[in-house]
Amino acid sequence: MVSAGETEEETAELMKEAIELHLEGLKEDRIPIPKPTISARYEEVMV
Repeated sequence: MVSAGETEEETAELMKEAIELHLEGLKEDRIPIPKPTISARYEEVMV
C-alpha cells in the first residue's frame, strides 16, 4: 500500500484509513486477516 499527503501527519492518517478499508473488505469477503508483519525497503536513486 502507498499513501501520500501534504504532511507526515496527513500521510499517517491516510495510511490508517487505507488499512481499515482493506481489513473491512477482507472481512466482507470472509478472507482471513493475516498476522501483522513489518517490511520496509529503502532504495537510493541518483538524480
